[in-house]
Amino acid sequence: MFKNVLVAVDGSAHAMNAVTIAADIAQKFSAQLILLHVLGRGVASEVEIREAEREHLVESAQSAAPSVADAPGRMDLSQREQDQAARIRDVRHASGTELLRQAEEIAKTKGVDQIVQKLAEGNPAKHILAQADLYSVDLIVMGARGLSDIQGLLLGSVSHKVSHLAECACLTVKG
Repeated sequence: MFKNVLVAVDGSAHAMNAVTIAADIAQKFSAQLILLHVLGRGVASEVEIREAEREHLVESAQSAAPSVADAPGRMDLSQREQDQAARIRDVRHASGTELLRQAEEIAKTKGVDQIVQKLAEGNPAKHILAQADLYSVDLIVMGARGLSDIQGLLLGSVSHKVSHLAECACLTVKG
């Protein structure tokens, strides 16, 4: 019945439960499991910045602040901002790769042997739908709530958008 199952992973509890359910389904039907994580874009959240600082992947806000001794006259803040943005992208990529690794580990413990990992950047709903088309997905499994609950409430959740636009079956996992 299912040959290709896609599961969206964002690190939320709902998404990790979705991985478990998707892996059970993929194992039962000997289906390929596509694990997808879409990297955030734009300004980093306070949580991302604190985590990056804690892991020493970016400078702390205190050490990044310009001082009079740094440069005579004017400090080139745009270069510092570009460097910080590049570090945040690196942090997001490393975090996304780790989420996919964890999801793959769950799938392997469930007995799934056909696993594909995909990392994308941009609009999550668009990437989920694009990957579903690319892999001829029969089932998309997603968490009901992701990490951006407030944005989801204001703009419509990713799972809501995908379930209305997908041309395949969708399973939304709560809890």
